[in-house]
Amino acid sequence: GITWRQPDGRPVSCEEKLDEIPEYCQEALEDALLMGCDERQVREVFESIVKAIQNPYGGKKNCPPVLDPGLRNPIKKVVQGCGCGT
Repeated sequence: GITWRQPDGRPVSCEEKLDEIPEYCQEALEDALLMGCDERQVREVFESIVKAIQNPYGGKKNCPPVLDPGLRNPIKKVVQGCGCGT
């Protein structure tokens, strides 16, 4: 599997959600091929999707989000700015 890392190189402690990404991509590729799509085009579209993804945490690279301290429902992770202090 993939070892997901923090900006400083240390492994991420919880990888469960991240480990699902390759599975979703594999399933989407298989579905597209079964529908008759061109494999090369599908891979190009996947690449363009990844390149277009926006960082919702203020656009600062490698900045950890900070959970809202007033959060009443800990399941809903509301973020507040950047956690790096810059």
